[in-house]
Amino acid sequence: MSLKKWSLHYPVSGKMNLDAFLSTHYSTLDYLLEKRGGDITAAVRDGWELGRKAGSMFFIKFSEDLKRHGKDLNGLARILNAAYQSISSKKFDKIIVEEGSIAFEDYKCPICGDYTLPDELKKEGRVCIVIDGIFVEMCNLMGLKAESWETKCRAAGDEYCRHELKITK
Repeated sequence: MSLKKWSLHYPVSGKMNLDAFLSTHYSTLDYLLEKRGGDITAAVRDGWELGRKAGSMFFIKFSEDLKRHGKDLNGLARILNAAYQSISSKKFDKIIVEEGSIAFEDYKCPICGDYTLPDELKKEGRVCIVIDGIFVEMCNLMGLKAESWETKCRAAGDEYCRHELKITK
């Protein structure tokens, strides 16, 4: 069974309720960690898969923009930045486009917020990994082979969150 409508929006404005999203997101991360018996690597992978499942909804939302502007990396970066903004209510602070890859950096990531992983989970823990799953699925549905991982996470003690997307075609 799948939901047909977004459930974390303000009913009148249609905008995302970040607090509602975060409470659901953190609870989901806790559940995945519990389900995986404390294995943070497996829980992070499950979080990535959840993002991938959500990616098709984002693809539908941004499909017209992807058709028009998503063929080059700069256009794709702008569209993925807009997708991120629709979740987090802010854009990435820095985007680095290079041959076959895009790096997205957020120095005040609202998804991490003030959340801090316990010390024993910081090495492998990634709170915003769902973003990478979304990005990969959007690219895959465009016909691009992509891989994306959160390589830095504020909740894990890094200075900023960094998502690295590689297009392998």
